[in-house]
Amino acid sequence: MPEIIESPNGPLSVRREVIVTPSDAPLPNARFTYVDDSPVIVRSGSDLPIENRGLVIAVMSMVAISFLTFWVPLFGALLAGAVGGFFARRWGRAFTAAAVASVAVPAMLFVLNGFKPGGSMAFLLGLTFAQWIVMHVVSLFVGAATGVYSRPLSERGLPEKPLTLE
Repeated sequence: MPEIIESPNGPLSVRREVIVTPSDAPLPNARFTYVDDSPVIVRSGSDLPIENRGLVIAVMSMVAISFLTFWVPLFGALLAGAVGGFFARRWGRAFTAAAVASVAVPAMLFVLNGFKPGGSMAFLLGLTFAQWIVMHVVSLFVGAATGVYSRPLSERGLPEKPLTLE
């Protein structure tokens, strides 16, 4: 349900000027001015607000990108961590998202591998599943740190140092 917020100084009014040219108008480009004082709709949403939006977006992007690029053992997870860390904006959120993604993606691959007849992990191209998991987790955390580090200091929760000339 949309939430309507009224202004404390009374209804808001916006003066608009409209140029109308109907086909049977006696004057071309007739000008009409009216005042719009309809209520202002601030947001529409569900009854479930997302508390940690950055964390949710970071987890979803890390899981999606690392699942889609699992066949590139080092660079897929590094890319996923960098994108997720950029969206997380803070160190704690980024490392929490990396921890969730480092458990979720190998679990999804292990479950999906069970549906294949024979159940071999030959798609890892010479790596054992344990080696792939270690490589995935390490590169996911390094990517998350890289993504957060690419943000300005003020968005990372750190105070900015003023530039001084000496």
